[in-house]
Amino acid sequence: MERGSEAPETATTATTEAAATAAIGPVGLGLLALQAADDPAARDREAERRTESILQELRELQLGLLNGDAGDQRLERLAALEVGEAGADPRLREVVRAVVLRARVELARRGRTGIVSNA
Repeated sequence: MERGSEAPETATTATTEAAATAAIGPVGLGLLALQAADDPAARDREAERRTESILQELRELQLGLLNGDAGDQRLERLAALEVGEAGADPRLREVVRAVVLRARVELARRGRTGIVSNA
């Protein structure tokens, strides 16, 4: 009988531990973001990844349009990439701004407007 009474307690403990771990997750991610914000090289790498992703989505959008695909999913992915890291390097920020501007133009041409940031 005692074993039966331990099972609910063990389940409660496991649930409590899982909830505590889940609560710590966002804090850990926030700390990683703060560390990256203090590291110019990390900011530049993130800006480069973001810019490459935008360029890839623009290429895929172009190919899709040539093949008769409206590209709604591509437009959604492109819109999601508009906001993000611009980089620490001033020259890189200029490149990011130019690429984001191109993305804005494509989204506006297709009636997709929203909050767009160079940052």
